[in-house]
Amino acid sequence: MKNNKEEILLERSIGIIDSGIGGLTVAREIMDLLPNENIIYLGDTARCPYGARTEDEIVEYTLEIVEQLVLLNIKALVIACNTMTAYTLKYFQEKLSIPIIGVIEPGARTAIRHTKSKYIGIIGTEATIRSESYENHLRMMDGEIKTLGIPCPLFVPYVENGIFQGEQLRKIIETSLQPLKQEKQIDTLIFGCTHFPLLKPAIKQVLNRDLTFVSPSKETARDLMDVLIKEDDLRTKDDIATYTFLTTGKIQTFNDLIEKIIPNEIINHRNIEIKHLRLLHTN
Repeated sequence: MKNNKEEILLERSIGIIDSGIGGLTVAREIMDLLPNENIIYLGDTARCPYGARTEDEIVEYTLEIVEQLVLLNIKALVIACNTMTAYTLKYFQEKLSIPIIGVIEPGARTAIRHTKSKYIGIIGTEATIRSESYENHLRMMDGEIKTLGIPCPLFVPYVENGIFQGEQLRKIIETSLQPLKQEKQIDTLIFGCTHFPLLKPAIKQVLNRDLTFVSPSKETARDLMDVLIKEDDLRTKDDIATYTFLTTGKIQTFNDLIEKIIPNEIINHRNIEIKHLRLLHTN
């Protein structure tokens, strides 16, 4: 393990974590907004999805992967997973000296900006919906907000396998989002899981109504930029950025999904490494 860590030790980087590959949607926005920043992405694909895990498991696994990135000289940490954010963000903000950014507050803030009916839908993993983190953030921002949270546990495995369309997936979306179809006053839908924006075309087709779809990815990237500017820690040189992608699962599947999610114009002309990382606990 020590040798692997030494091999991927980089100049101070932005660390991005996710339970799998959904956080690549956040990484993509950060790469686009901050093209000179080095990035280390760690996706715990071997233990994904986290949404069906207990709170103790979510905390334990997140601690493990954050520990890996802290050892790799990161200057900021983005928790690019709603479930991880819901259960561990405050802990890491208190324990670590580097800036820690989650995805829930940016998503809630964006939804508040868009809603006119003040009735907002939230779709996410079982654990995220159970935590009521989005509901709490939304109501702190606007006490008149009404919410409908819908757990969609079957969506993540499709995304992790690179399946974003298809008849079987359409049926699952149709069944899962039936409560949302009945609530006509909802005008804004938060993708409360970073995997879900990859299913947006399929979800839009099933819902077939005028909704504003909110992904926290862009706003999270802006929050990161603001923090780095405030800390005077933003790279402004013309140095070529280095991207390191780490997975705890199958590296070929991970590589294929990176190619699907992150456009060539972002990847080209950068140093890229894709590696497997073996954690102490894999179950």
